[in-house]
Amino acid sequence: MDCTGLYYNTERLDELGIDVPTTWEELSDAVDKAKEAGYGGIITYQSAYAFYSFFYQNECPVIDTSGDVPKVVIDNEEGKEAWNYICDLISKGGLVESFKEATTWDKVYESFANGEATFLLGGDWCSTGVENINPDMDYGIAPMVKGKTEATILGGWTWNINVNCKNPELAYDLIQYLNSEKGDSIMSVEGKASARKDYDYAKALEGKDKLKVFAEELSYTKARPAVINEKSIDELITNAILEVDYGQSSAEDALTSLAQKLNENIASNYQ
Repeated sequence: MDCTGLYYNTERLDELGIDVPTTWEELSDAVDKAKEAGYGGIITYQSAYAFYSFFYQNECPVIDTSGDVPKVVIDNEEGKEAWNYICDLISKGGLVESFKEATTWDKVYESFANGEATFLLGGDWCSTGVENINPDMDYGIAPMVKGKTEATILGGWTWNINVNCKNPELAYDLIQYLNSEKGDSIMSVEGKASARKDYDYAKALEGKDKLKVFAEELSYTKARPAVINEKSIDELITNAILEVDYGQSSAEDALTSLAQKLNENIASNYQ
């Protein structure tokens, strides 16, 4: 269930009289109120991961893969609106200071659990990380805020068999077993859910009410663009976000440069 939800500090929202945000505007207003009271806004992993959600919520796929050759659309009208929203949050200090160092999820958990950030953008795995640091923290998890539509980024893990595997057939049998109903109990120990269509999320989430939001989001999750060397696309978007966060570039200039680099990347991989 590697989709993104909105973690929030329940005690702090109650203190400030803030309702749990459900829209872009409400999230922006909530960040403003938190900062006015001397608190931090949002923490997430230093990656493009969570930010894809805002593009998808504004009906921009970032890269259109419907044709024979992928087409960069991050700078179309919908993309510009999403990018400007992200950059508006950044320019008013909406990302907490530790985002600049959040190159591991542990840094993200610490920022939220220790009270620096009021909100955390992350998946189901963040719950354990937060509670390990601060078992008594009063927090909740809501669906990602809505733009023109409901959408959230979908991640996940893949099974791989190494080329040097001495018994690939046996390895494949193990993968099949772990992804079968018989393997659900093994997967759950690590907090993982199979991508099987008949997977019983209700059973898996018994006693884990906070995490049910991620199962509810599955119907409108969207994966990253399926392109060659997708990791490099993530890195380019992340670097553009950091340029704005560090004040090295304006939102407009950063997007112009980003679109150019993305187009160059696609061209080099689809000659």
